Amino acid sequence: MGVYLQSDDYQATIIFPAQTALPHGAAFGWTGDKSVFAGDVQDAADAIKIDVTTSGLHNSWCDDVTPAFIEVKFGPTPTATTAVVTYTEAGGETGSVGAVAPAILVSKRTALGGRKNRGRMYIPGQSESAMEPGGFVQAATLADVQSRVDSLLGKLTADDLPMVIGHSDPGDTFAPIVTALVVSPILATQRRRQRR
Repeated sequence: MGVYLQSDDYQATIIFPAQTALPHGAAFGWTGDKSVFAGDVQDAADAIKIDVTTSGLHNSWCDDVTPAFIEVKFGPTPTATTAVVTYTEAGGETGSVGAVAPAILVSKRTALGGRKNRGRMYIPGQSESAMEPGGFVQAATLADVQSRVDSLLGKLTADDLPMVIGHSDPGDTFAPIVTALVVSPILATQRRRQRR
C-alpha cells in the first residue's frame, strides 16, 4: 500500500542500493506540498538534494552505507512526473553496522491531533557506535540526528516544499503540514504492514 499523491503533493525518496549493511529495499522518504513551489519536478529534486546534503542528514547513517539517488515525484499518483538526481553521500557515523534491521525512528508531528495526522520515517544503516544496550540510541547520536532532521524540515519549508502527512486513502484531499520531527531514543525496525 502506497501513499496517494494529490495534485499539490510531491514525494521524495532517498534510495539505497542493495548493500550488506542494509535490509533489502531500504529507503528514507517523505511526502510534501508543492502548491507554492515555483519550479518543475527537476527543480524540486535539485533543491531537495541541496537541502538533504546541507542538513547533514547523511551523517545519520553508518559510513559503510551509501545511497544511490533521490527520486522526486509530482502527483497525482496515476500521472506523476518524476525526476532523479544522483546522491552518493556516504554516512558519517563511524564503525560498522551493528545489525541490518535497526533504524532510527523519526516521528512527524502536525498542529492537528489524532493518529491520522501523524507519521513516521526510518533512517536505516545505524552503526554499533550509535547504539546502546537495550535498543537505545546513544545520547550524542540522538541529539545530532535531531539537529539534522530539524535542519532538513526548515530547509524544505524555506524552499516552498514543506513536509506533509501523506495518506493511503485516495479520498483524503487534505494533507496537514508537518510542524516538528521528533527522533525516538529507542531504535526501531521498519516493517511492512499487510492490510486485508
